[in-house]
Amino acid sequence: MSTTPLTAQRIKRAQEIASAGGMKEAITACAIPLRADMTVSEAMVIGLLLQEVRKFIGIFGHGSTEIGEVLRIYEAAGLLKTYPVRHETEAVHAATALRWVTGEKAAVITSIGPGALHALAGSLTPLSNGLGVWFLLGD
Repeated sequence: MSTTPLTAQRIKRAQEIASAGGMKEAITACAIPLRADMTVSEAMVIGLLLQEVRKFIGIFGHGSTEIGEVLRIYEAAGLLKTYPVRHETEAVHAATALRWVTGEKAAVITSIGPGALHALAGSLTPLSNGLGVWFLLGD
C-alpha cells in the first residue's frame, strides 16, 4: 500500500514518539525535532498527548475526518485509543465517567452539525462535577 508524503511523515513521527516511550520522553530525548511542519489536526493530537490525553471518544464525520486520520495513525503506533459511539452526549458521559472513576483523561470528538450542540449540552455534566474533559467539536 502506497502512502502520501503527509501520511508517511505522520507514521514516522508517531513511531518515533512510541519508540521513545511517549511524547514527553520523545521531546526530552530529542527523538523528534522541537519544530516541525504538520497539520493543525496532528498538532492538536500532539498537544493532547502532552497533556496525557490518550483516549478519544466520539463520532467522526464531516469536520472531523482529518483528525480521525491522525488518530488512526497514532493509534496504530500504540500511543492512544479511539472509541466510537452513536451519540455525542453518550461520548461526553463516557469521557466523564472515565475521568470520574479512573482519573484517566479523555477528549470528545464530534462531526459538524447538531452533534456538536449535543456534546455541548452534555458538557454540563463534567463541568458541574469539576472534571476535565477535552472537546474537539466539528463546528
